[in-house]
Amino acid sequence: MKSEVISFSNRQRKRTTDEMDLYNIWEDNPSFQDINNIFFGVKSLSIFLIMMFFVISTYMLTTNILMAMMIGFFTFLFFLLAFSELKHFSPLMGKSYKNIKLFENFAVFFINKDPEILYITNKKELRTFAISIFQIKMLPETTSASINQFLKSLNEVAVPFTFQIHQSPVFSNFKDGIFKEYEHQNRNKTMNSFQTFVFISVYYDMRGILTSTKLLYLQKMLKKNIHNMRTAFAADYHHYKAELLSNEQLIHALRGFALKKISSNVPKQMENIKPKFNIIEFILKISFCSFILFYSCFLLVLFELPLYFTAIVLIAECVTIFWIWWRSLLYYCIMIYIFKREEFMMVDPFEGITTYHHRNFPESIFLLVDNKMLIKHSMLNLSDAAFRYYPDKYDIRIPSFYPEKFYHAIIDKKIPFIYTVNATPMSYFLFNKIAYKYLNSNIKGFLYKYITSDKRGIGWLEQRSGVWKTILTTSTYVYKYIDILSDKDFMQLANKSEEYVISLQDALKMIYHRFEMVPLTRNRLISGYLFETFKSKLYTLTGTRLKFLLIQGYGLKYLTKIEDLFKKGIETRLPVEFNSPLYLENFITFGHTLNTELWKKEIPVGFTPEQIKNLLIVNGTNEIREKLAMKLVVELITVGVPSLIFDFNGDWSKLIRYFSESPYRNQILHFKLGTAFGLDILHSDIPYDQNNPDYLEYIYDSFALAFKKDNEAVEYIRNTIKQNPDMDMTSLNLELENQPRWEKTKYTNTIISLFDDLTERDLVYFNVNSMNKEGVISFLEFISDNKTVIVDLCSLNDVKKKIFAMFIILSKIIHYINYFNTFQEKIIIFPHIDLAFNEKYLDKALDLGKVDKFLEPLRREGFGLISLVNQIHYLHPHVIKKFKNIVTFQAADYRDNNILRNIIGLQEFAGQGYYSKTRNTTYQTEYVKRMNDDEVILKREDTNQPFIAQLEVEDIENEVPMQLSEIIDFMKEQGYNLRLAEQHILEQAKKTIFEKDFGENSEYIGEIIIFLDALKQVHNISLYESKVKEELFNVIKQKALQQTKDNRSVRKLRDRLFNILVSQRYLVEAHPRDAGGQETMSTCYRVGEHYDKALRDYYQVAERNALIDVENIYVENELDFDSEGIAERELIINSEIFNKILAKEEQELYFDLFQIFKYISKTDFHSALMIEKRSIKKFLTHLYQNLYNKENEISNIELRNFCEFLAKNQLVPFTKKQLINYLEHCEKLNLNDEQIELTVKSTYEILSDFFNRIQGQLTNINNENDN
Repeated sequence: MKSEVISFSNRQRKRTTDEMDLYNIWEDNPSFQDINNIFFGVKSLSIFLIMMFFVISTYMLTTNILMAMMIGFFTFLFFLLAFSELKHFSPLMGKSYKNIKLFENFAVFFINKDPEILYITNKKELRTFAISIFQIKMLPETTSASINQFLKSLNEVAVPFTFQIHQSPVFSNFKDGIFKEYEHQNRNKTMNSFQTFVFISVYYDMRGILTSTKLLYLQKMLKKNIHNMRTAFAADYHHYKAELLSNEQLIHALRGFALKKISSNVPKQMENIKPKFNIIEFILKISFCSFILFYSCFLLVLFELPLYFTAIVLIAECVTIFWIWWRSLLYYCIMIYIFKREEFMMVDPFEGITTYHHRNFPESIFLLVDNKMLIKHSMLNLSDAAFRYYPDKYDIRIPSFYPEKFYHAIIDKKIPFIYTVNATPMSYFLFNKIAYKYLNSNIKGFLYKYITSDKRGIGWLEQRSGVWKTILTTSTYVYKYIDILSDKDFMQLANKSEEYVISLQDALKMIYHRFEMVPLTRNRLISGYLFETFKSKLYTLTGTRLKFLLIQGYGLKYLTKIEDLFKKGIETRLPVEFNSPLYLENFITFGHTLNTELWKKEIPVGFTPEQIKNLLIVNGTNEIREKLAMKLVVELITVGVPSLIFDFNGDWSKLIRYFSESPYRNQILHFKLGTAFGLDILHSDIPYDQNNPDYLEYIYDSFALAFKKDNEAVEYIRNTIKQNPDMDMTSLNLELENQPRWEKTKYTNTIISLFDDLTERDLVYFNVNSMNKEGVISFLEFISDNKTVIVDLCSLNDVKKKIFAMFIILSKIIHYINYFNTFQEKIIIFPHIDLAFNEKYLDKALDLGKVDKFLEPLRREGFGLISLVNQIHYLHPHVIKKFKNIVTFQAADYRDNNILRNIIGLQEFAGQGYYSKTRNTTYQTEYVKRMNDDEVILKREDTNQPFIAQLEVEDIENEVPMQLSEIIDFMKEQGYNLRLAEQHILEQAKKTIFEKDFGENSEYIGEIIIFLDALKQVHNISLYESKVKEELFNVIKQKALQQTKDNRSVRKLRDRLFNILVSQRYLVEAHPRDAGGQETMSTCYRVGEHYDKALRDYYQVAERNALIDVENIYVENELDFDSEGIAERELIINSEIFNKILAKEEQELYFDLFQIFKYISKTDFHSALMIEKRSIKKFLTHLYQNLYNKENEISNIELRNFCEFLAKNQLVPFTKKQLINYLEHCEKLNLNDEQIELTVKSTYEILSDFFNRIQGQLTNINNENDN
């Protein structure tokens, strides 16, 4: 037995050793340099041959070696000046840094029909490559990608790609003039805040002139690579969201790689730019070419060679110059013509970026961004790697090779970095040609023995997920804000940069064992930077000069893995699994189904006509529920289905603005409570309604549902209304308050408290009678036509009141459709239905009939319901089962989750899972707790499983609600005069100051006026509280006893009225004086000034549209004071207030006289006459408006009546005739009067006389008051 165990152990060890040998194929892992030696050699050889031709030919003709060498040297210098990269270095004398124009030779453009493809042309070398970038925008929480299979798939279809991780500080966009102020703040923000970007890009290139045929082929091949990459993502990156960037996103991404931030110079929208043409460069090159050709022709002519030989030499030189050295000329000649086509759009991703080289820092490249930020960029390149593969139970592993630890180390030190891996799969032919000699002897022998065909060779490569030509670079950078660039700025960045680079190198050495990373300097640094920026090595014909290695797919998967660490910087979601339908029948749509495997939209989603009438929208926030409802209503409007919307927040007017440029705008009406309509709670608004008691039954239930009152309280209200059928709400409340104690029940105070919660404004809205009132809008307008109606209830300040108002309207509608059939069926938007049909309330009340009472009549008559629910567990199950279509937003409450799990079938487990035996969790219930605002889970009547959908409401979301004035103007276009409707409402609800102050006790205003008038006659006598209360009791007693026979209730009423009189300052405290004239400590009361103001307002409102008809009010001396009786009081108008108004208008008249005098002094008689013409009328009009608190203009008849009133009551020192003469004289003044000077001066005298008489009266009044 022991020997068998040992034998098995040996066999196991031998199998493991064989597998190790299978994957460890290299003698030494080969490393190469990415350089095109042939093209580089041709370029060098061509200029050398031309130089030698000139030197030898000149020497043969002149036999002067010095002249020949000078010609050769001059040719070389001229060549360097015209074509060498040295021309890119700006001659900044006295400075250690120089400008290098890295992006000058590159043209970047889009083709409008393919916004996800960016084309980059190297003008100098005529090489164009197209690139598309995928950004990993979402990672799954608990799953990982099958990277090995991903690489196998890409190797099979030969798709090269670039994998890039960019860990960047969060830069704040800088603004002019504030760098210094915010530099320290921005540094702190950078140190503490990082963002992570993961990009995977694909590309393809074409050489030579980019003709239309080549361009189409380039598009075709890149789209094929995009398609293959998407397929690989779908197959192996489950629950990752890889978004293909397009338009501005693609531009911003490319620019972001170049300067490590998105600068303020990058436009939010792309703009087409013109190709740039360097005239100086053109002159230099054309001069060099002319020199070469003319001098060659000169030499050949002197040698007297045949003409054809001369032509061959010149043609060869032209081909050499224009095809090898001056390809950019062909670009300008041909590409500019192509770019004139409309579908091409030239862009400049690198606008505002200036690159510098500093002689003291050859290992760094500097970027100046917008002349505000200086960045020092350093790079490392993987030049060698030696590692061995070890088979594991489930995978192949590489000991001491943990990229995640490297990321941890760098991120922990707050070092920004860019990690780039470019991988190109090798064919077996290329592998055999390049790499065979580097294989170890065992693998060579195996290949020689077993690989007898290319098919077997391809299979051998597939076994190790391919062999990839891999370029790996890492870079880091530091930055600072600057005002003016100086050498000091470069030096300040050097120390910090050196620290970062050393940390990066040490981390690589510690974690990537036997990996050699070399710093890039000078030209290799520039190549590396362009490689990192363009994410491709195809930007040049000569090669990047970077090191690349041949790495098997099993090793490459570690280098291109998206580690869990990056979940800190990238959005992470649960890998939820739903079975989304492949087909849906839709009448209207609101978004698309969402495939959570790829986090992408699939098919449009919406509802059928029957489903939209039976829809429940639950959970989430009220705002997002309303957005979905708005989207549905927008779709309904476009298909001609009207809706009735109850707007609790005032936001639904967005619909009108949304359709502002559409004919559908005229299919919307907007009515606001208190502005367009009011509500009569106790009447159905149906003229001569014999069935109003049936309507009241709905009101009783509405009251119960809105305010959660039990059946006994509702019965109490029912009986009270039956006993007082003609009372309004205010009178009803007063009736309840004045009930004798023995008649009150336990519900009386509850009802009284409820009425107290209703503000005076609320009572106004609920006391409007719309029957037989022209211009007042009733509920019939809501269901009379096929227009969508918005009923705005936001004037009410509490959701319970809004629900009550909504149910009042529904009660009127239901009552109407029960007896009449002249109405339009509509879809009703029913917000906060869970607050009305609350589960706890309905169960406690044991009255589910209220649900059917309101919902069934509407459904029976063809109305639809879209009900919005705050939290579904509040809604009674009896209501839930009536809705077969449910949309749920995020539900964090476990009680909501429990309900949803049962009614829409959310799952926790699904057998063995979709992808592996251990993957058996669908995360559906957990996902409901974490959904985004634009995501919903939908259960439709025609599907047996729930699925995820994504909303598309951005167009509505960006709209803003309309102002009230805009709504009024809009409704006027629809034929509704809301200003007239509001006026009728206000007329019914108009309250005087007395009514506002005394509220529900306003029926005693007449007694209060009698009491205060009588008190005012004797308020100089000390009236103490007890005496005032006694007399107030006597005044109200007779009327109060008509409502209650209880003197105790009358005293309570008396005390309540007294408290109002004191608190509202109708009565003010006073302190009587003793014999010495000093105020005593005792408190008495006198009538305050507030009473005069209230009394004046009272009579103005009572006769609001007519002049005051003076009456004599005689007050009977009902009060038995110990002092002299109260005399008869004649009320005309408060003289004290009138005199104050008159004094104010006298000052205005004086100012007019001053202006007239000034214009007369300047001989500007025209201006003086204009003031004179309107002076008397302005004086009388302002006097009238201030006296009666009116702002509107008054007619001539009213003005003359007012003159009569003033004269009759001797309020001014004129008769009626005199006032009218003054008025008519000024009105008849003619601006074209030929004797204008005489007219102006005589009128000035008349007005001065008028002013003097007014002033004299005021002086006499003041003297009387002083005495």
